[in-house]
Amino acid sequence: MLKLLILVTSLIGVSGAFGVFPSLLRANSDTIDVMNLMASLGLPECVHKCIDPFIQHLHNALALKDTIDHYDILCSSYLNTTECIEANPTCVNDRVYRVATSGINNICTRKRKYIEKNRFCLRQYLDDKANAVCNLLQQTCDGKCQMIKSIADVSHDKDIQALAHHGGDMVKVLGKIGPICTAAECHVFVIK
Repeated sequence: MLKLLILVTSLIGVSGAFGVFPSLLRANSDTIDVMNLMASLGLPECVHKCIDPFIQHLHNALALKDTIDHYDILCSSYLNTTECIEANPTCVNDRVYRVATSGINNICTRKRKYIEKNRFCLRQYLDDKANAVCNLLQQTCDGKCQMIKSIADVSHDKDIQALAHHGGDMVKVLGKIGPICTAAECHVFVIK
């Protein structure tokens, strides 16, 4: 369940090291009802307690404005979430969490010294360069594969909305994410 939530959040815009979300994709992403998707999964309250603040910080980092300044907040939130997950082993499979967040773990732990060493340069150039790369990807990848649209469509699906209002059911949600999987498969081939 947690992996699906993090996957959807990742597909919405978390890439490699930071949330890479150019204005064109950001406009399209505004149509995604993230809270509806989360509620439709039927995650236990203990999961929400751990991941909701982290999800919020992920979204805050997606604007590609002052991204390097969001880095410390995102990493602090990630570490707090990790501690919460580890403190609730009966609620969440921490192995799934670790796999789903391995990229963020990498930049917040192993790559931290490199980010700190290059903080000034990253602060100066990261957002512009990342936006340029993402605009190119938008034209070649999402323009063809429609990932953002597929996530938005699923988030507004009447059955997903009903699940969200009635406690959620991850198995039923999995039956509705075919378009997202198709778009993800398309992205893999376009990026190669």
